[in-house]
Amino acid sequence: MASPVRLPNFNHLYYFHVVATEGSLAKAAQRLRVTQPTISAQIRHLEQVVGHRLFDRSGRGMRLTPKGEYVVEHTSLMFRASQRMIQGLQPNAAPEPKALVIGVAASVASTLAARTFVPLLSDGVLLQIRHGEQDYLMRELLGREIDILIGDRAPIGGRERRLAIEEISRPSFVAIAPRALARQVKKFPHDLSRIPLITFPPSSRYRWEIERHLTDQGVETRVAAETEDVGVMLAFVEAGACGAILPGVRLDAVRGRSRSVVLGSLAVDATVFAYHQKTDVGELIKRAVEVLKSSQVVPR
Repeated sequence: MASPVRLPNFNHLYYFHVVATEGSLAKAAQRLRVTQPTISAQIRHLEQVVGHRLFDRSGRGMRLTPKGEYVVEHTSLMFRASQRMIQGLQPNAAPEPKALVIGVAASVASTLAARTFVPLLSDGVLLQIRHGEQDYLMRELLGREIDILIGDRAPIGGRERRLAIEEISRPSFVAIAPRALARQVKKFPHDLSRIPLITFPPSSRYRWEIERHLTDQGVETRVAAETEDVGVMLAFVEAGACGAILPGVRLDAVRGRSRSVVLGSLAVDATVFAYHQKTDVGELIKRAVEVLKSSQVVPR
């Protein structure tokens, strides 16, 4: 006869979930109003019960191991359901509206048109849009905390193969510069090496796709500043400080700026995707994905 399965303590799971959500013992302790040693002890007990190490502990915080990511998928469902249960038991509780939760990766958020999500608004549906790093949002998608993720990197790994991936758009990239600097670019794109550029940080897929394309053209970039905010890039260009290579920027919008000049376009591969669960997909999610695909998330 098989021995009974030893179930984890609910409180241990909650402490684990808060640490996973906050990313550090210090933040979790502040939220839970307990000491860090207390939380550490709870997590050690949980790790003993499940038989796996759930966190990699380092000076930068608490990073989930692959087994920890698996556990947090389930705790996300557990505590989300618990919260809804308590809310539903409150006196005179109003019917909870159906929510459509969309996560938008920081690497593409700044290029999204505000009108992109307007067609998703409908009676009886609460539209929630969250922003964050794609890895974090991917974990929330796997844990069913969000319904759709918009990002620019295809998922990697066995657990993520159960996700459906839909291509939404392929943004065009435009190089612009202040008029004074634009005079130095006689031959495009080769003369881009003559002017300083504000570009995306090394963690952004846009950055290495742009650099790979320019390297193939024999162009070395002179990076003056880094940011993921396209609005900041445009401000730097308008101030005459440097040039920029921007995704999804309408040419007429750039040409309307008196202090900047369009240098040309670049054939950079940076596809934007929508990800969702392959199984148990409701009609609301299916319709939302079709709307996103038809609306071209990143404007041309």
